[in-house]
Amino acid sequence: MNNQVMPDKFTYLHQIIRLNNQINNLNKLYEKKFGLSLVQWVVIGILKDVPGISAFELARKVGVHPSTLTQSLKRIRAKNFININLNPQDNRQKLISISKEGFNAYQQLEEELSGFIGNLAMLKDEIEAIRALFH
Repeated sequence: MNNQVMPDKFTYLHQIIRLNNQINNLNKLYEKKFGLSLVQWVVIGILKDVPGISAFELARKVGVHPSTLTQSLKRIRAKNFININLNPQDNRQKLISISKEGFNAYQQLEEELSGFIGNLAMLKDEIEAIRALFH
C-alpha cells in the first residue's frame, strides 16, 4: 500500500498550468530563434530517424491530426528542411524525408536541447502531477 499523500486536484491543476507556461515560453523561444515550433522540431527529429515515411504515419508518430501535420509540413518545407516525394509504389501517397539542411539544423538544435532537458528535470513535480491525473 502506498502511504504517499496525494495533492488535491487544485494543486495538480496549478502544476499543470506551470508546466504549460514553461512549455509555451520554450516554444516561443525556439520559434523566435529557429523559426519552427517544438512540434515541428519533433517532426524533423522523427524524419531523421525514419526517412521516407508517409504523412499519415508521421502524424500518428507525432501525435497530431493529419490536418495539423499538413500545416506544420508547409512551414518546415518552406525552410527546405524536408523533401516530399511521390511513393514510387503508390503515386497517391507522398513520402516525407529530412533534407540535408534539415539534418544540419536538427544537429544544431540537439545541442540546444540539452538545456531544455535540464529544465524538464526542474519541472518533475508538474510532470508527475500530469501522470497522476491520467492513471
